[in-house]
Amino acid sequence: MADSENTPIASGGTIVRDARPDEAARVAEIIRAAFENQCRLYDDWTLPPMRESAESVLEAMRSGVVLVAEESGRLVGTVRGRETDGVVEIGRLAVEPDRHGAGIGRLLTEELETRFPDARAFSLFTGHKSSRALSLYESLGYVRTSETPVHSNLTLVYLAKQ
Repeated sequence: MADSENTPIASGGTIVRDARPDEAARVAEIIRAAFENQCRLYDDWTLPPMRESAESVLEAMRSGVVLVAEESGRLVGTVRGRETDGVVEIGRLAVEPDRHGAGIGRLLTEELETRFPDARAFSLFTGHKSSRALSLYESLGYVRTSETPVHSNLTLVYLAKQ
C-alpha cells in the first residue's frame, strides 16, 4: 500500500507532489502531449495514452498514486503507480515536451518509488525505440525482463526493479 505522505519534494525549482482531483484534466493533457512523440516514433496514433481523459486520471488516483511535477505553478510532468500483490506497476510517465531532458522523469520515478516502501518489486514497460526512456529506467536500476511485439513498428520492452 502506498504511503499516505503528501509532502512535496523539491529539486532545482521542481516540486513533485500528489496530483489533486481538480488537476485531472491538466494531467491528461500532459500525457497526451508527451506521447505525441511516441505516436510519431511508432507511426501509431492509437497508443492508449492518447485516449487519456480526466476520468481515467481520477480513476488512477482512486486506485493508486498519481504524482505531478510543478515548476513555478505550471504542471510539467506526471507519473502513476499502483500496487498489486507487492508489485508496483508504474505507468504514464510523461513530461511536457519543452521540459524533456531536465531530469523531471527521474524525479517523478524516484519519488513514486518512495511512496511504496514495502513493495517487493516495480515493473513498467516502454517501446523498443524509446531510447531516452530505456536509458532513464536502466540508470535507475531497472532490468529488461521481456519483449512483446505489438505490430511491425512497435515492440513493448518490459523492465523490473527488485
